[in-house]
Amino acid sequence: MTKKRKEWVMGAVVSLAAILLCLVLGEVVLSFVLPDWGTFRYQADEDIGFRLEPSEKAMVNEHGFRDYVYSKQKPSHVFRIVGIGDSQTASCGFTAIPNAYLKVLEKNLGSLGNAETTYEVLNMGVPNYTPYEYLHMFTKYGVQYDPDLVLVALYVGNDIQAIPQNKDYIVFDGKLISRQALNLADHSEFEIRVWKWFHERKLYRILQRAQYANIWQAHDSAGQRGFNRLSIFLKEQSRTPSDQESTRVAWDDVQTNLLHIRKAVHDIGARLLVVIIPEEHQINVPLRKTSLQQLKAQAIDYDFEQWNRKLIEFGAAHDIRILDLTPGLAKAIEHERLYFKNDIHLNERGHQLMGEFILDFLVEQHMLATQGKAA
Repeated sequence: MTKKRKEWVMGAVVSLAAILLCLVLGEVVLSFVLPDWGTFRYQADEDIGFRLEPSEKAMVNEHGFRDYVYSKQKPSHVFRIVGIGDSQTASCGFTAIPNAYLKVLEKNLGSLGNAETTYEVLNMGVPNYTPYEYLHMFTKYGVQYDPDLVLVALYVGNDIQAIPQNKDYIVFDGKLISRQALNLADHSEFEIRVWKWFHERKLYRILQRAQYANIWQAHDSAGQRGFNRLSIFLKEQSRTPSDQESTRVAWDDVQTNLLHIRKAVHDIGARLLVVIIPEEHQINVPLRKTSLQQLKAQAIDYDFEQWNRKLIEFGAAHDIRILDLTPGLAKAIEHERLYFKNDIHLNERGHQLMGEFILDFLVEQHMLATQGKAA
């Protein structure tokens, strides 16, 4: 080997070693700086499909909820609310437990000045849940806490079009693995473990977060139009026949599960409140215009309020109280950021406003009565 070639090889080795050292140091630093927002571990559940595994680092309590620990035996002076939803409710996206909207609601309830009543708000939100999982989470676990009020949070961004996640994901060594993205039959256990390890790294999470905008833009290409974030807001006549059918099936699934939840809640003599959490494009007009431009789409083909109207009409027809957070958040977002940048999740300010809006609604609608439960 010539001297020049040896110098080239040595330089390459040193460069690779430096890169590796930087990656290791970056991962170590991020492990101390960043919370474990992306390192939830899951456990299989035969009735729901999956739920969170208890973890002190990920702030998941011993009962599998991203919340503090509450006794299943409810004291007589306690008015208890059980909140169920997906990652918006579980407060993903660097939002700590005390700043999640359900905890904001709990704190604000405590300031009402009712000395005879203590309010508890339990967060049973789980990332990747859909209305199907909401139903089974409540009927299996939520009822055990004897709630006076059940709050179901529907996120317009995916709850209307998502299939039950238990049909699409399996739990492997604490991680959710999509059957479509990773077929276990086609991969060795070693390959799956390497895949899982890589996705657990903080550096990967940061890069993934920074690239969300590019990822969505790629999905928004003409060939992938059915998968972009705006597709749920397409008007019926602007959808393809297959998309019309899949959306109809998903909407029927939402209605069916809400009716089952309503019955389960009423069977224990509690009240039910369904809260609508908007997708950012519904309230962020500049973002909406930018996304439409990237899609080369016409605004006339979209109706950004259609699902809110349908949910409100459904609630009125079936005696289900609906709180649509869209108008309040739309007014606030004109002056401040409510979602994390390049992320679908609300930030701490968004959670704070949600908790305040929900409290105002509960008080106005007299849903905090403590003299027994109401059907």
